[in-house]
Amino acid sequence: MDLISSYSRFYALPLTEQIVAAITADFAALDVPDLVHAHLRNNPRYFGGIDKTLSGFVVLDDEGDNYTLLDLRGGGQVWWQDHETRLVEPRFASLADYQAFRARMWEKELELDELDEWDIGDDREDAEAALLHEYAWTPSPQDAGTADLLTRYQWVMQALSQAACDNQGQPLQGPDELGAEAFNHYLSTFPTKEYEQREFEAALPLLSGDVHLAVYWLLHTRLLGQDARLAQVLEQVADVATPLLRAFVATFGTMADDADLPVVPDFRHRRARMLVWAQIDAKAPVAQRLRALAVSPRSVGAMVLAHIDSALERDADALDPAATLQALDRITDTDAPATWALRARMQLCLGEDAGAAADAATQLLAASPTAHWQVLAILHPVHQAISDGRALLTVVQPLLAWDDLMLRVLDLAEQAQRLLGDAETALSVEALAGNRRLAEDLLTIWDAPDFAEGVAQAAPATRDAMAIRLARRPDLADDDDARRWAIGHLLDSTLPTRIELVQRALPQLSGKLQASLLPELCRSVTDAGDALVPLLIAMIEEPPAGDYLAELEADNRVDAILAGLRAFWSDARLFEPLMALLNAAPVKSVVTDRVSEDIKRLREVLDTTQRQRLFYWALARTQARATALAPDRSDDYPARRVLEAMTSADMAVTIRAALEDASAAMHRGEHARKQVLDTLYESLGTMGPQAPGNTDYLLSRLWDEKSFPRGLCFALSECWTPALHAQVLKRLREQPSLAAAGIYCASHGWERRHSETLDVAELVLAWPLPDDAAERGLLKYVLLMGCVAALSLNKYAQVRTLYAPASAIDATAYMVGAHTTTVFDPFADSALQAKLHGAMGDEKGQ
Repeated sequence: MDLISSYSRFYALPLTEQIVAAITADFAALDVPDLVHAHLRNNPRYFGGIDKTLSGFVVLDDEGDNYTLLDLRGGGQVWWQDHETRLVEPRFASLADYQAFRARMWEKELELDELDEWDIGDDREDAEAALLHEYAWTPSPQDAGTADLLTRYQWVMQALSQAACDNQGQPLQGPDELGAEAFNHYLSTFPTKEYEQREFEAALPLLSGDVHLAVYWLLHTRLLGQDARLAQVLEQVADVATPLLRAFVATFGTMADDADLPVVPDFRHRRARMLVWAQIDAKAPVAQRLRALAVSPRSVGAMVLAHIDSALERDADALDPAATLQALDRITDTDAPATWALRARMQLCLGEDAGAAADAATQLLAASPTAHWQVLAILHPVHQAISDGRALLTVVQPLLAWDDLMLRVLDLAEQAQRLLGDAETALSVEALAGNRRLAEDLLTIWDAPDFAEGVAQAAPATRDAMAIRLARRPDLADDDDARRWAIGHLLDSTLPTRIELVQRALPQLSGKLQASLLPELCRSVTDAGDALVPLLIAMIEEPPAGDYLAELEADNRVDAILAGLRAFWSDARLFEPLMALLNAAPVKSVVTDRVSEDIKRLREVLDTTQRQRLFYWALARTQARATALAPDRSDDYPARRVLEAMTSADMAVTIRAALEDASAAMHRGEHARKQVLDTLYESLGTMGPQAPGNTDYLLSRLWDEKSFPRGLCFALSECWTPALHAQVLKRLREQPSLAAAGIYCASHGWERRHSETLDVAELVLAWPLPDDAAERGLLKYVLLMGCVAALSLNKYAQVRTLYAPASAIDATAYMVGAHTTTVFDPFADSALQAKLHGAMGDEKGQ
């Protein structure tokens, strides 16, 4: 099949050579023979697919994940769809206009290529906006038919979409979410049943001549279980031979209740959910829920049985037992617990023995993990018919751990106890009876006009029971006030399990409530050995990657714990777990970020050894990000902040040792040590001249630093004193070094210490000219620095004394302490050069 025919078959539209030539998007799955699979496999949840390909549009372009669409079902106009909102807007009155726009935009982009790269983005947007305005087209109501159909297809697209996935390929939404999202979109598309009926009646006579409209109503009626309407659709299109329509009729027209659609993940699950919601929306009799049960009994079984239970409580004749049993016989999934439980209930209604069916449901639930509420919805209505005590015990034990003060859970437990007798120690008759009394007492709190009033009037044991229950299941509370009461009550109580209960409750609370409770929890800690401490430290954890709101909540949580426990962080029971968290933290880490923000307060409570451990942790991370572990050049800012903060006097020896190690490594060629050296020298500068031994150490570095003079320059500038200046001059006389002289002069550049610079220049002027070119360059640098200093001091005689020998040196002077290798030529500046000429011609001198 040629390309034009393939496109025409895929879109069910008469494409031409001109149209095919205009397509730049690889969107149509022309290589998939099955047209249903071809359309549905390229139907991503976020960007959409069948909303475009089944509505009568041809996808011309998908630049930037937005779509340019040709309305070939309608008048041939060109529309544009935003991929985020999936809203469409008119762009061009014809394909010819669109192509003309593209050609002119291409010419404009060639012109823009000649501009500076910083200008291109804005200029391109401006040029595109101007051209779009020139071609602007306003559609009439008749022109918007395909765009309206695309909008209507949105909910169907969502119902049959491919779920968006994270970086590991895991779906970001489950079938329940996708189904709910699709159904809610359907409700907003058809806000009333009357409107939906009018739209269907208006569309029905058009279906035989409008393939895309026919496919829509075929999918609409099938997904919502509207069998009468579906029959009308199939009758209208029975004689239409278009391959696209015939393919969708073959798949969806006579689709069995339990039919799967492999191209759509979890299709039966989604379909069953939507059928239930559609029946609820239509106020259909509860018997119709059996249709959804047949589609996917494992997905909606508990939901359907809960609806049936409610209906039978209101009306014992809401469901015909014999008809229901016949419907259950037709369900092909024989391992769904819900179908066996419903069978048992219908048998009980007929006065038949339901033990085998009830036991089958229990055994299936015992063999596979199931949500607690689903277990109760399935088993509780038939618990008295269960005879397999062991299977029931397996089911009951997790329920008791979840909520042993729920009456329905206790009903199941008491049935298991009756079946197993006193031989089963896990089910004490006395304990179950006591729990039942408490559970019944709790009803007095729930039934009170106000929760606080109910709690105030309850007996102490009942209050304890309510706090325990809300700690296990915070979801039972109507609001955060009740949850806050439960946590506070437990903390103030003497219950032996109070810490375990709080620990169980906290992860189930909202981030906002957690953050508000943490200060109170921390204030209750009076000793590092408090049982709450491990619980609080356990809450210092990393949020899921990419979850911005979770990151904000984690920030607040960690801040509260660091501040609330500050007095105890020096205790090994807190410090060791904190170091373990830091050592295990990824590069982008909430823990490291918050610790670094709090480090200046945290360091005050730590001892020297602990500060050293934090220092070496930060040093290793900073170095790691500067070398092979960080090819993207990204920085570990939290680690650097910690490193920079370790400037207490007791850290001086540690900093110096690390600095010398990094300097030696950089001298060996490990240039990535530059960042660490920069930070360590900055730390010494921050410590200042008052730090014991600091100026003496920096003085010695003038002779020892071979790798990173810039860092030393900064530290010397920050720690300079007149006494240090005298020491430098004394040592230069005793141990001449042009490198030391150059670094020292460069350090004065930050503070403009001209007099001191001139002292050094006049000292080295008397030194012999070195044989080494690099040394001669250093001598020239110091002399030129002296010239600049003398000019600033208006000491013109010294200018003339220094400039002549400096000019005579046959070597290049380079700036000392610069980021890059830079020639030092201060008199290239015209103003400074003019001042020099004036000084050289001044006969007065100084």
